[in-house]
Amino acid sequence: MSTIDSRSISRLSLDIKRLLKEHPRLIDEIASYSLIRLLYSRSRIPRLNRFNKRQLRKLRNSRRRWFVDNIIMHHRRIHDKQDKLIKSRQINNLAKNKDESRNKKIITYNPRKKDFNYKNSWQENYLLKERGQKIRGRIDARRLRARSRWVSILNG
Repeated sequence: MSTIDSRSISRLSLDIKRLLKEHPRLIDEIASYSLIRLLYSRSRIPRLNRFNKRQLRKLRNSRRRWFVDNIIMHHRRIHDKQDKLIKSRQINNLAKNKDESRNKKIITYNPRKKDFNYKNSWQENYLLKERGQKIRGRIDARRLRARSRWVSILNG
């Protein structure tokens, strides 16, 4: 078994220029071999570092989905913000109206006519009947005028 002299190796690595001058044919062989291997070998890129077609398609589809999801979420955020703004305005308006109504005087509602009461006097009952007849008379007169208009249109 032969031993390698470490001094010669260190000398060789330190003096590259001399190696190139003394052994040009060896350097040419090494360079041509590595160049041929690089150009014509089948495995230029390690298989582990690149994607196959299925993985590329999956990656493209996921990126497209992310893009579309970002657009959808952006519009949803805008919609939610608008919704929140509208609701806060409504709540503020309701609170303001409530405060204004508290500050106003309390107005009681007085209807024009009272609830029908059977214990009315006979004069009130008579006035009520008269009022009903007047109203019915006005309605009948309105009907007659409308009928005469239709007759004049049909005959004219």
